[in-house]
Amino acid sequence: MKPWKTVSLTLLVIVIVATGFGATLIRRGFSARGTPSAAGKLAATTARKLAVPFQYRRLQNPLSASPEGVQGIGDREPRNCTARTLPLPYPSFLLS
Repeated sequence: MKPWKTVSLTLLVIVIVATGFGATLIRRGFSARGTPSAAGKLAATTARKLAVPFQYRRLQNPLSASPEGVQGIGDREPRNCTARTLPLPYPSFLLS
């Protein structure tokens, strides 16, 4: 087979697959309620992989999920959350 025919055939297959993928996403849509379709899973996984650089994907979490570590997070979180909230009454520029 000639090289231009191989390239044309490959492009045609890619277009057909992309069209089917798009039609599936349009027909089913994205929903947080139901189980995602295979196309939705592929789209989400691909987007996540493209968003995180390779050097960071290889890193391991330095913190363990031990009961002590989880308890420590629970002890700190309420203090941090209350520090981030605005005092009442809210400033006037936030209400407009």
